[in-house]
Amino acid sequence: MEANLDGVFLRKVWKRLRDSAVPIVDSKTYSQADLIAEQLSRSIDQHLFLPSTIHGYLGIQKGGGVTRFLPILRGEDIGVYYYLCYRLAPRILVRQRGVYGAWHMKPEMDQESEDNAAAYGQEYGFNPFSSYWWLKEWRQFNDLISAMIADRAIGNYVVSTDIANFYDSIEIPRLISRIRKIASSEADTVEALNAFLSSWNRRHVGYMPSTKGIPQEIISDASRILSHFYLQEFDGEFARYCDLNGLTYARWSDDFLIFGGSKQKLESAVHHASRLLRDLGLNLNASKTNYTSKRALKRFRALPMLSAISDNDIKAVNRELKKVKREIANGDNLRLDTVFRALIGFLSKNAAARSSTNIAFIHDVAEQNRDLLHSLNNTQMLRYIQLMDKSLDAFDSLRSDICRADFGGPKASYLHMMRRYRSQLATIGMTQRMADRAISQIESRSADSDVIQEFCVPLVRQQYTK
Repeated sequence: MEANLDGVFLRKVWKRLRDSAVPIVDSKTYSQADLIAEQLSRSIDQHLFLPSTIHGYLGIQKGGGVTRFLPILRGEDIGVYYYLCYRLAPRILVRQRGVYGAWHMKPEMDQESEDNAAAYGQEYGFNPFSSYWWLKEWRQFNDLISAMIADRAIGNYVVSTDIANFYDSIEIPRLISRIRKIASSEADTVEALNAFLSSWNRRHVGYMPSTKGIPQEIISDASRILSHFYLQEFDGEFARYCDLNGLTYARWSDDFLIFGGSKQKLESAVHHASRLLRDLGLNLNASKTNYTSKRALKRFRALPMLSAISDNDIKAVNRELKKVKREIANGDNLRLDTVFRALIGFLSKNAAARSSTNIAFIHDVAEQNRDLLHSLNNTQMLRYIQLMDKSLDAFDSLRSDICRADFGGPKASYLHMMRRYRSQLATIGMTQRMADRAISQIESRSADSDVIQEFCVPLVRQQYTK
């Protein structure tokens, strides 16, 4: 193999990093992409490339006080990682029935389409190359689930579960061995990937080569390719089992849904899945394994609401929102976070839907579930602020709220919002003095985060001093 990492590809990756919540690639480095790409290609060809130690970690909330720490890799290392994964992707990935997760690389759409899609985002802690295509696939998955629920030929019971600590549990030798068998013509690429995965986490494990765990880094597209491939053989085997036993299987990333005619059959299926996953060094998450009816799943996932939003049907959204409110009042279990984020995207796009009742719902949910605000990306934070009647008060209260949080992710997203949407914030009345105060407060509350201090604060401060 002769490495052909070029400046065009490296700039594509670096542009995403430069525009992310943690802008680790500055303008000077970006301008040297052609030269650096040539140097990296040479180091790969000469078997000299090894990733440097990471910059640090960015903590994001998972719920209940649990924090996930995203490793912030160096720009050159992420460039090489993406080059290796995307060189291998067309050789190792196979599209399978019922399996989704937005793991295919797609070109970005225009900025307005990307921003509108980002406002609907449902996964926190990543910045995919294209929010538009991620949203498109997420909606296709929801449409599939809705069709399965409506299909009377599919059993009335369903179990949902996921893989415990998925990315951290992927066994690197097993992953590399499987890639070697399929991509035998890319031997050098596979060995370079093995070297990367074995040593990217030296800051944590020292010089001992890592045998487990792939990086859940801030873009996440490359690791989604590898994680999807790691389950590919399982998908085929388990789908055949389901077909033979009258069951229906669907997967989004590491989240599984299995439909069947009885709880007993589903329990047997979960046992079989556990045995297959055991051979991969993986385990299902017992605390997230839930058996229910199709009707309850439909309500829990708020599928009618999401369908109305996807169809851009204001009347249907208003009708479904009334049902959601009743379910909340009754104490029913539903994905309020999904509804909250999707509704922010919908209302920001449709002025005619911004009734006082709908805005009040967003306000009340935020007031009663402040943790939801911590999970918003930069675009969602802006859209939330713009939707509020007193936008400047929302700007201030959101900042004060996230500054009380222990983890750095929301602070990085807030600074990202300020950096990305300066003109929109000025439109709602944010002054230079307000901006300076906001930056200083977040800086003072992020003393324990090298990542925010080194990358997030300086760039936004530089922008507001121009």
